Amino acid sequence: MANSWGDKLKDKYRLVISDSESFEERISFRFTPISLAVTLILSMLVLVVLTSIIIAFTPLREYIPGYGSAKERNQIWMLTQKVDSLETIYRQNAAIEKSIRAIVLGEYEQMSADDDTISQNVIKDTMMLFTKMDSILLNIKVHNGNRNVAKNEDIHKIKPQATARSYMLSPIVGRIQQIEPAVNGGINIQCGNLCKVCAVNAGTIVYADISGSNSICVVHHPDDIVSVYRMPSRLSVAAGQAVKAKQVLSVSDEEQVVHFELWVKGNMVDPERYIMF
Repeated sequence: MANSWGDKLKDKYRLVISDSESFEERISFRFTPISLAVTLILSMLVLVVLTSIIIAFTPLREYIPGYGSAKERNQIWMLTQKVDSLETIYRQNAAIEKSIRAIVLGEYEQMSADDDTISQNVIKDTMMLFTKMDSILLNIKVHNGNRNVAKNEDIHKIKPQATARSYMLSPIVGRIQQIEPAVNGGINIQCGNLCKVCAVNAGTIVYADISGSNSICVVHHPDDIVSVYRMPSRLSVAAGQAVKAKQVLSVSDEEQVVHFELWVKGNMVDPERYIMF
C-alpha cells in the first residue's frame, strides 16, 4: 500500500489548454503531485513575505483598521499626558477645597494618612507656597476649645511680628454701628449704608462663593494668615484673584451684618487684638 501511494505521488500528469474548435494545443503543463504541492507551498510563502514587507515598509499599513498613523499615536500619547496632569490638578484642588470647606462651613473631620500625603503634595506643588504649619487650608485639625482666645491672655503671645506683610487694616470702610463676638468665633460687625468690605491685607482669594443667603470670601495672606468674610451682599471678586490691602470685596446699599474671622497658623484668633476697627 505504501509503495502504491508513493508511486502515485511520482506519477506524471499533463495539463493541456487547447482551442475548443480546432483542438489545437495552446499551453501545456507537466507536473507530479509532489511538485504541485511544493509549488503551491512556495507560492504561499512568497505571498506572505511580500505582504509583510508591504505592510511594514509602505504607508499602506495606515489603512489597517486600528493601526493609525505615527502622528495619531503621538497625539494620543500627548493627550494621555494631559489627562494625567489634569487628574493630578483635580486631586490637588479637591484637597484644597476640602480644607476650605472646613473653614467656611465648619465641616471638620479627622484626616487619614492618605489625606495627609495629598496635603503635603499640594503644599509642594501649589503656587501660593503654603507651609507645613498652614493647617488652615491643607491639614485642619482645629478643636472647638482652641477657637476663642481668652481675654486675659498676654497679647504678645498671639500677636504676629509687626512686619510689613502681617500688618492688617480694618475690613470695613464706612460707618460701623456695633462689633460683638460671634457664637462660633470671630466677630459680627454691624455696618451702615454703603459700607465697603475690604481685604485686610494683600493676598490671594482661595474661596469665593454663595452659601445660602450669604456670600463667603476667604483670603490667604502672607505669614500663614487667613481672613474670612461672610456678608449678605454680593462679591466683586472671584477665587484665584490676587487682591491688595483695602481692595473692595463687596459693597452693600443697605445696612448689613458682616461676620469676620481671622486665622493665624491654623488657629482662630480674636480679630480685635490684631486690627483697630
